[in-house]
Amino acid sequence: MTEYPVRVPPRIPPYLDDPVFYADMIDAIGRGARVLADTPTGVMLRTPGRAIQLTAADADSTDELLDHLDGPVRLLVAHDEHSVPVVQRRFGFERATPCYSSVFQGTGITPVTLPGVRIEPLGPEWAQVVADNYHPDDLRYAVNRLEAGVMLGAFRGDTLLGFIGQHSEGAMGLLDVLPEYRHHGIATVLLTRLTHDLLAAGRVPYDHIIVGNDASEQLQRKLGFTISTRILYWMS
Repeated sequence: MTEYPVRVPPRIPPYLDDPVFYADMIDAIGRGARVLADTPTGVMLRTPGRAIQLTAADADSTDELLDHLDGPVRLLVAHDEHSVPVVQRRFGFERATPCYSSVFQGTGITPVTLPGVRIEPLGPEWAQVVADNYHPDDLRYAVNRLEAGVMLGAFRGDTLLGFIGQHSEGAMGLLDVLPEYRHHGIATVLLTRLTHDLLAAGRVPYDHIIVGNDASEQLQRKLGFTISTRILYWMS
């Protein structure tokens, strides 16, 4: 049986009182995020991946938090709907993707295996394949994630069946099974393996499910993930 390391929780601002909804912010603090503002009405961080994460009681509090920014903003995760128009007004962001937070709160998980399927780290040579299947207009991001060493691929022989990884701010994601290999359990193999690896590294595995992605939500519930009822927004 795998022995996972004992987690030593960092000092978490009291405002972040929901371990599922604020999993991304709590994880980022544990990995060395800079707390830019911590007030009775909100918290704002810059993650090790340079993303901004914030939560605030109201729009005025969001404005006050943003006054503490320490540099440029390319990606911001807002945990309150009232923060969205404030961020859009101040930075001109057009994209605000609504997501649920999904967290594996268990102490361990057994990776699912399939005969003939192996999991291996993916290197930068797979950048074009990852970009073409996950985000065709962002090859640079695929290269960044592959060079960071956070991508895994499922293979049968020399054939790539699918992949999964971690986003720059720490969330699990980039999960995609190539069309011809879907509906054979490959996504389950990938997700359980990455969840196991993060637990083994002392992390709390979490990701963000785009609202309406019912297949992802069903898979994660089946594997024991807890999904928030509140919505956060990826903005860029």
